Amino acid sequence: MDTNEKQNSINIHPETKNHLVEDTPWRRILKDPWENLARTFPGIEKLDGFDELKEWFNKQVEKLDNFEVETIPLEETLNVESSNQEGKWIAASQSIAPETKGNVMEIRRLDSKFFSVKGIRVNTTDPITGEKKSEWTQSILVGDETPLTLKIFGEKQPVPVYGMIISIKDSDGNYLVSVGQEPMSENEKNCTIRLAVQASGAKIANTITGAKGGDAGLLDLLKAYDCNNMDDLLEKANAILLEPPEDLDRIYKHNVIGIMPDVDQGSELHQRLVASGKRKWVSKAQFDMLALSGLANSHTTGCVAQAERFIEMKKQVTKEPGQEISFSLPISSSSVPSTV
Repeated sequence: MDTNEKQNSINIHPETKNHLVEDTPWRRILKDPWENLARTFPGIEKLDGFDELKEWFNKQVEKLDNFEVETIPLEETLNVESSNQEGKWIAASQSIAPETKGNVMEIRRLDSKFFSVKGIRVNTTDPITGEKKSEWTQSILVGDETPLTLKIFGEKQPVPVYGMIISIKDSDGNYLVSVGQEPMSENEKNCTIRLAVQASGAKIANTITGAKGGDAGLLDLLKAYDCNNMDDLLEKANAILLEPPEDLDRIYKHNVIGIMPDVDQGSELHQRLVASGKRKWVSKAQFDMLALSGLANSHTTGCVAQAERFIEMKKQVTKEPGQEISFSLPISSSSVPSTV
């Protein structure tokens, strides 16, 4: 390969740029995660659990609704004038800061749900002299968070929650997963692998109050564990942890992870949680297949890695004097974002 050919091969080509929903060679590659796994790991089809996992996943995808996403002009989602239309997005100015004289201060939904786009100014100064070193402005995404009282870092306290992920493992080390859909997922029917619960703070609040719009996965879990409310469910948890932040340069929100006690494989609860095949217990190897194929989102891989860290650290701090316990992170922790 000559120098010019080599340079051209690493240039940014138009067809590989982020076209969001347009059909491109890159998006077509992502349509078949199982073929991608086979190309990356020749012979993976022979591993225990591969065929079973693929068959279950494909059956779940068949049951999903067709999912169509199209890009639209931003003007169709924004309305500078006041509106009572539920779910409408607005460019907010005097309504939040009269002194701005009409300058747009943020973009958000009229009801402030989900997230808003805000501007910030950052200044840095020398820690010794106090001399100003740099300044820049940028936009950030700020999540709409629900204050929940949770036992975290050893005590009950109000925590701003954008989303909650709940991890459930059985006595054989299998994780409970399900197949969901998300608009920006790039495979067939926009599907993604999730854990038992991946719920927004707003849906958790609706679940707690009994209002319309509660989280279906969370409601299922309450029934499976015979709990009357969220407090009862979270009291059963081994721990509530923070999820590692996705991107502290551009996103401000807090996700929490609930780690439930291991479920005995032969128990009635173990069977109830499967929900007639809607969910599946997957082995460590099967979970890694899902993560490496790109099917599991960063919330899922990050939660599993954090749960494994919790288990390993717990062993370290509770071991008997002189007892040796090796400390190792799961392979899937490599998928933790730098992702409700």
